Amino acid sequence: MTYLSPGPSASHQLDIVVRELALLIERLEDAAAHARRLSGETQWQAKAATAFHELADAWAGEVSGLGCVAETVRLEASRARERAAFAESAWFASLQPGGAR
Repeated sequence: MTYLSPGPSASHQLDIVVRELALLIERLEDAAAHARRLSGETQWQAKAATAFHELADAWAGEVSGLGCVAETVRLEASRARERAAFAESAWFASLQPGGAR
């Protein structure tokens, strides 16, 4: 009996998603840290500097929040990858002759 190759498995594709999300989270954390550093390093007392501090801090908070959302998505993708890998292993096991399991 000949079976067609199913192509990239869902678990493999989700593994890529999980890795890319981890990189995104790293970049978001770096961006938030950079914004906080910029705010901390700006010592001017002008109204524009005060506004800059407030905006930089707010932006850092928003980016940090995105990092939390991305982490939640990464965890969900990781769980989905595990479920897909289990389903794939069950599917491949079902293709084996009765004595080969």
